[in-house]
Amino acid sequence: ILSFHAHAHLLPKGTRERAQLDGTLNLADQLLIEGRDQIMDLRASAPADELSLALQQFGKGLAEHRAHGFSVLVTGECRRLQPCVHDEIYAIAREALFNASRYAEAALIELELDYAPQAFTLRVRDNGRGFDEALASTGQRPGHWGLPGMRERAAAIGASLRIASEPGQGTTIEVTLPG
Repeated sequence: ILSFHAHAHLLPKGTRERAQLDGTLNLADQLLIEGRDQIMDLRASAPADELSLALQQFGKGLAEHRAHGFSVLVTGECRRLQPCVHDEIYAIAREALFNASRYAEAALIELELDYAPQAFTLRVRDNGRGFDEALASTGQRPGHWGLPGMRERAAAIGASLRIASEPGQGTTIEVTLPG
């Protein structure tokens, strides 16, 4: 990160390249801070709406660097999740948002958090290029660990993970955790 900061200062202020590099460095700094917070277990006393706020900020940051819109919908009464569950849901959501931003070529990425009385549901939906059924069911491509990682994280907290995608129709990733 320090090396990239040094290189950023070599670019003239006000240029598109400098603005993009500065934005990326801000995201990297944010990730570093979040990692430190997790190590220090600072999330234990976080407010119930922290998950939606953190994911909204992450999604907006991605949208600033890609050609897609981003929206968030939170339904139900926000409740604090257990710290280990919170961390896994957060990691799954970030991976899903990142993958959609990077690979989907979508015009819009939507994040939904539903705090129903019987279950919590996280849904990340895009209207991008989608992928074939074989990849959706196996969730693995050589050298890529995002989908298998999401499956493992969901299983670790007793949640179900559903991936629905068709070429040209976009992708929906849904995680449901019983209440």
